[in-house]
Amino acid sequence: MTSRNTDRNPNVQVVNEDSENNVLAEKIRGSLETELSQNKPEDDAFHTINVMQNILDSEDLLKYMEQTDCCTCERCQADVRALSLTKLPSKYVVIRKNDTSPTISFYREKYRMDIISTIMRAAEEVKAHPHHGQERN
Repeated sequence: MTSRNTDRNPNVQVVNEDSENNVLAEKIRGSLETELSQNKPEDDAFHTINVMQNILDSEDLLKYMEQTDCCTCERCQADVRALSLTKLPSKYVVIRKNDTSPTISFYREKYRMDIISTIMRAAEEVKAHPHHGQERN
């Protein structure tokens, strides 16, 4: 390693950039950066979810639509889903990605009856006023 003291400040050393220590330090830094980037799992990141939408997406809308004798075409399914989401309160939470499933399970049990009754009312409303076959702008 080549180094020299500067004339201005005796505490400052100038190190030759090609020195063995600098090359070794760069290798260590590069290795640490690689290791840190590999050890940061995406599942540890935070995200925001609408719990009600997440639960509704996992519900079997067709089952409830069939129970009310509602049409089960693609348009009516979309209408029941949209109407249900409109009538349900939004419930946004910020959680780690790997905690999504337990959080959804907790809220599913808490709001289960509200969600099912909202889906059933939406299916009844869509049954009474279906939009299939109609063009909407």
